[in-house]
Amino acid sequence: MADSISQAPKSAVAKAPMAQGMIPKPEMRRMGLKLFKRWAPPLMALTLASYVGCYFALYDRHKKQYENYVANLNPDKLYDEMREYGVFKSVKASWQE
Repeated sequence: MADSISQAPKSAVAKAPMAQGMIPKPEMRRMGLKLFKRWAPPLMALTLASYVGCYFALYDRHKKQYENYVANLNPDKLYDEMREYGVFKSVKASWQE
């Protein structure tokens, strides 16, 4: 069997086992371009949907939390708490005296 394959002339046309004629040559040029044209729009839509979903699920919620924190921020109270923990070396806490 191997001898018959190796002895086949190079100009022989390959035929499929049940085909009625020649096997068509595959389209080798611009294969990447065809795939790009086929898959680029759905992938771009998926990317845009992911971005919008992350924006509303994460960024917008965090932005509102930061705005709420800044609106309710009391720097004098924070300073007093940090002083009591002994963060500042120049100011003694009530328990250090």
